[in-house]
This record gives sequence, structure tokens and C-alpha cells, in this order.
Amino acid sequence: MGERTFPDSYRDTRVKRPDFPLADAIGWFIADKASDVEPTTLRTYRSHLNLFCSWLPERERTMRSLEPETAERSLAALVPARREAS
Repeated sequence: MGERTFPDSYRDTRVKRPDFPLADAIGWFIADKASDVEPTTLRTYRSHLNLFCSWLPERERTMRSLEPETAERSLAALVPARREAS
């Protein structure tokens, strides 16, 4: 199996408001990454980010909702096998 690498931090200076729609930010992120990653990686990013966004209650689908605890809760809810492995 190949070695996993982690990309540099991604910072989008276009997103200034905490109430900015998460779906729009995801779309921008995917568009920005399209030339930087392999198509399969891009599809995985899109799939996982859209799954996370749809998991959130509609009123929380904003940039304000992005906190480590929120991501951890989504992983626990969406990937039960991870819970069992840890």
C-alpha cells in the first residue's frame, strides 16, 4: 500500500462570514482542488464533504458549524466501524 500524504493547510480568504453556506464553501474547495489532486481523490473529497454537510441539521450548514467536535460527532455517526476499532 502506498504511503499517505497530507496536503498543506487550505485557507480560503473569500469566506469571511460565519454564516456563509457550507455547501458553497465545499463547492469552492472542490473547484480549487480539481487541478491539485487525482480525480479519485477529488471524488472522495466531494463525497465525504457532501455527506458531512447533509448530516448536519439544515440550520447548522454554515462555516460557523465547523469545529473539531462537530467533525468527530459526524465520524462517529457516519462511520460506525471506526468506533468499534478504537
